Parts: sequence; C-alpha cells; structure tokens
Amino acid sequence: MRMGLRDLKHWRLRPGLSVALLTAMAGMALWGLPIGGALERWSFDLPTVFSHPGSFPELVLIEMDETAHAELHQNRGQPWDHRLHARLVDFLRADGARVIAFDVAFFETGADPDALPELSRALRAHGNVVLSAALVPINQPGFHGDRIQRPRQELLGPGVAWGVLWYHPGPKGEEDGVVRLHPIGRDASPSMPWMAAQAAGAPVTTSGGRHNAERWVRHYGPGDTLPSVSYWQATDQPPGFYRGKTVFIGGRPDVSFVGEEVDQFFTPWSRGRGSKVSGMEVTATAWLNLMRGDWLNRTPPGAELAALLILGALLGGWMAGVSIGRAAVIGAVAAIIVFAAALWLFWARNLWCNWAVVPVVQFPVALVACAWIRHRQLQIEKQWLESPLGEELFPASATSGSAQAIPIAGVNAPARIPIAARNAGAPLIPDYELLRCVGRGAYGEVWLARDVLGGFRAVKIVRRVAFDDEGPYEREFHGLQRFAPISRQHPGLVPVLHVGLQREAGFFYYVMEAGDDESSGAQIESAKYAPRTLSRALRPGAGLAAAEVAEIGAALCAALGFLHERGLIHRDIKPANVIFIAGQPRLGDVGLVTDMSTRGGGVTQVGTEGFIPPEGLGTASGDLFALGRMLEMLWKKPETGLDEAAQKFSEILRSAYAQDPAQRPVSAVALGGQLREWLEKKANGL
Repeated sequence: MRMGLRDLKHWRLRPGLSVALLTAMAGMALWGLPIGGALERWSFDLPTVFSHPGSFPELVLIEMDETAHAELHQNRGQPWDHRLHARLVDFLRADGARVIAFDVAFFETGADPDALPELSRALRAHGNVVLSAALVPINQPGFHGDRIQRPRQELLGPGVAWGVLWYHPGPKGEEDGVVRLHPIGRDASPSMPWMAAQAAGAPVTTSGGRHNAERWVRHYGPGDTLPSVSYWQATDQPPGFYRGKTVFIGGRPDVSFVGEEVDQFFTPWSRGRGSKVSGMEVTATAWLNLMRGDWLNRTPPGAELAALLILGALLGGWMAGVSIGRAAVIGAVAAIIVFAAALWLFWARNLWCNWAVVPVVQFPVALVACAWIRHRQLQIEKQWLESPLGEELFPASATSGSAQAIPIAGVNAPARIPIAARNAGAPLIPDYELLRCVGRGAYGEVWLARDVLGGFRAVKIVRRVAFDDEGPYEREFHGLQRFAPISRQHPGLVPVLHVGLQREAGFFYYVMEAGDDESSGAQIESAKYAPRTLSRALRPGAGLAAAEVAEIGAALCAALGFLHERGLIHRDIKPANVIFIAGQPRLGDVGLVTDMSTRGGGVTQVGTEGFIPPEGLGTASGDLFALGRMLEMLWKKPETGLDEAAQKFSEILRSAYAQDPAQRPVSAVALGGQLREWLEKKANGL
C-alpha cells in the first residue's frame, strides 16, 4: 500500500496526542483498579519513612513486657492482677498524670474477684481514665457482623470512659499488616484514641470535629520511637516524671498472655525490617495526631484523578515530541519533581495522594509508547520515501503535457527532460538531467543524473517536507557546508562537485561523482544502475576475507584521519555509506558531518542504531567505534576457526569498538597503521 504525504504528516502530528492519551488512561486504570493497591500503599509509605521522629514530651507508654511479667510474678494463662493496676493508677494520680489510657481488655473479673473493686476505686479516684472496648465478630446463620464488647461495668463510672479499638484494613481492602487509617468507633461510640484525646482537651474534639471522620495515621518513626518504660519500673521514676502527661498502658509485641490480647502491626518502617509494633503504640500515635492536629488527609478522589490525567497527558505529550534519550531524562526529572511535591504535601499540608502512579506507571508507559511510535514512524517514513513521489509533491499542472525545453547554462540547444522522470518526482536541477532515483534514506533521495557533457553524476535531493522541523534539515545543509570544501582533497572521500539551494521549491541538492555500478563497475547503464556500496557484503552468504576487510579499513582510516585532523567527524559510518568509485572505497552520505567535540557535548545525537557508541556521538573515538563495528560485520570468518593471524586481526577490530573509549586506538591514523602492519605481516607469512 502506497503511503502518501498526507498520511506521513498525520503520523507526525498524532504521536503527541496518542502518547498523552495512553499515558493518562494507564494512570487512571492503575489508580482506580484494585491492582493499583500496591502503588497506593507505597504512595503513603515512602513519604512516611522520610519523616523526622521529633520529641514527645506529652506522653509516655508503660509496657507490660516479658521482664515485667517475670519480675511481678504474674501467672501465665491469667489476666494481670488488678491490684497491680490499682497501685499503678494511684501512683500516677499522685505524680500528676493528666490522662490514663488502658490498652488492656478488662472483660473478666480476674483470678481475684475482690481486686476488681479496688481497681474501680483507683480509676474513679483519678477521674480521667479511658478504657478500651473491642469489636467482637458475630457469625450466625444468615447474619454476619460485630458487636461492641465494653469493659466490666464495675469499672465504669464518673471519670472513667471507654472507647472502641478497631483498625481499618489497608487501601482498597488489601490488608498488609500496616496501619494507615485511624482506629474508628461505631456510630455514637468513638474510638479509644478519640476518647483519650477528648480527655486531654484536644481542640479537634471540642471544635465540632467528627470522631468517625476518615483520618490517616502520621507515623512519627519506627518501633520504640515513643518514650516508654517497663511496667515493673513504672513506679521507680523520679517525682514529676508523669506530671501533665497522658499515660498509655498496654502490651508489647511478641509478648501475650491468656486473657491479655496484644495486637501487633507493621508500620511503613517496620514492614521492610520484619519487626512489629504494638497496638498500644499505634493507638498512642493516633492520639498524638489528634492532639497535634497533624493527622493526614487524602486528597479528594476527583482532584487526584484529574491531576493524574493532566500530568499523564502533559508528560506523554512532551516525551512524544523529543528523542528517546531526552524523553527518558524528562520522565526521570518529572518523577523526581512529583516525589518532591508529594513530600511537600505530606510534611507541609498533611496531605497524601497516589503519586506513585506517575513514576511507576505513566513514565514507563510513555517511554515505551514513544519508542514504539519512533519505530513505527521510521517505518512509515521509509515506506513513503521508497514510494513514488508523484503528484503529492508536484501538482499535475507542473508535470502534464509534452516534454518541455529546459535551458542549460553554456549550451545553445535546449535539453529535454523526459516527462516520465518528472512524473516520478524529479525536480528541476539546472544543467543536469535526472534519470532515475537510485536510493532513498531518512533525509532525502539520490538520483542518477547526466550532466551537459553526457557524464554520469549522483545528485542528492534533500526536501524540507521530509522533516518535522528545521533542525534536521539545517543539520544536513550545515554538514554539507563543512564537508564540500575539503571533499575533493582526499581520495577516500566522495567529492562534492556542486551545491544548490532552491528555497521556494523546498529543497537543496548537491552533485557528487557517481559511484561504480554494482555489476559493471565504472561502465554505467542508467536503466540498470545500482551503486556499489559495502552493503552487498552483508547479504546472506556474502562477506569479505580478512585481508580485503583490512584493505578497506586502512583506506577508510586514512579518510577519517583526514576529517578528524580538520576538526570534523562523520557520525554515520555504516556499510551503506561507503561507496566505491573507480574501485576504491570512499566515505559518503556527508549530511551528518559536523564539528568535533572532545566529549560529545552539544552534538545532536543522530546516526544509525548498532553503530552508535555507548558514550554517544560527537567524538573521533565514536567514529572509530562505528568503523570497527562495520569492519567486524563485513568479515566472513573461517568456518574452521581462527588461526593466529585471524585472532590478531579480530583483536584489532574489537579494540576499535571497545565499550570503553579509553581502550580504543588513539586515532584513526593509529588504527590504520595497525591494519597496514597486519597486512604486511600476513603478506610476509609472519
């Protein structure tokens, strides 16, 4: 199917929109589907681990740990002695503790029923105590739910409140053991952290805040970040240690006894390390959030989705308009900016959002889409360039009718150009009759032409319409400007005989010596002409002997050395760009010739895949890399294996395209010297 110019232009306009839409939709899909739960969790966890713990003078945790269990002689399989709790509460009241919050289940009378009234007396005497209730699941035929199990009624009364402890599962219902949402109560029954905050006078509890509003936990640090003492040492603290503080009393991870339920959870820190924190520490953290007003809120779903769509569209559209390398840089910078913005929202505005979708999903999707579109675009451009140019470039009125006389400078009789040639897309070139298009590339087409004296020449036409913008077009022309003055000074370069610019017609051209015919050499028959290049040696079953490859390599090294000595580099050495004239290989396709850069900086990264060095283009060493790769491809290695001479030849070639530029020959002249030396030794049987 023939590709028209209109189709080509559409393919140049559509990529930005296509990549933008694909990137935005990918972000939306991962944002809204359960499969995106991992990204949502990481969006919460990563900013958390960058937080600074800070100090916590307003609370202390009293841990019922293994040491306390042993020192206080508590019986396993039974709740702790209520008299111990009563004495501790009396001590805390005397020391001035502001609030006491028990993360302990007081659902049983204990081993000594007479101790329960003593604990009740101590709690009421303090007058600002919060106990914990639990949600107990109900599983009956036809009904599944839960009910609130309150502490023993004997313990409740004036100054003794209770709150529910129940931790919400992770985002999208995927429980991974990390507590991210505040404990929530049930309808008129607030959570235990809320009740403890209310007892401590938190502004949020007195200013109309809802106890069951969605709040996200701001974790202040890994396990043991909050100040704590062991239960058995709680009364050994100096006077005033508990004054004005809220004291949480409860179990510690990895320590549990029958009758004492100890919840264990991961935090964003402890999950990666495998350690856990107690439910009491999570409860105290939620209380701190309420007291300080620094709990986290999630951005509204509509705003979050809109931001992802806009960012995805902008990122995809921007990346589609540049090279793959620049697209990767843009995506990486965008990912860093998004992460920095997420940290700022987290720290400065107490907000979090599902920002990980951008760097983890949208950036890779945009990069892969850009790579595929680049590949497809090159295929379409190649298809267009290899198709007849016809009416889309030249109106029918300009190509219809009989043959027209074209005045040629210096000749009295007019020359006539066949209409067939012009209908095939041949422009008017003064003094030359374009006979047949013999080659097309990314930046133009090459025609076999006849000059006024009847000699054959090659004319390259570079059309502005084949480029997205002026950059590549100007690059081709400037490369020609640099190359033309010196092209006739060395036998290893294709000489440029004439340069012409036709701005109104939208192209420039240059005239070169015609290369040998692939079949007949210097005897050119226009109807069958095909220029001889090194590409022929890459055909299946073809290839060149080592000595022939070395001869060609030495000749091309001399030409490259000539260019490099004048501060120019070629940047596109490959078999198709080595043309034979009078049987000698010469470097052609001069459009990518440019000024040399010692480090490759500031040089447009163009060229042909497979011949571009790892460090990029722009240096003489990069030309050596491409030359070494080409010579290696041309060499048809013996099927019986390499002898000593062949091994040495292989080492020379491998050094030319070494990944590390420091391991390559210091110059083209040096590489050429190695090849000539190898040829001399081979000729002498050494």
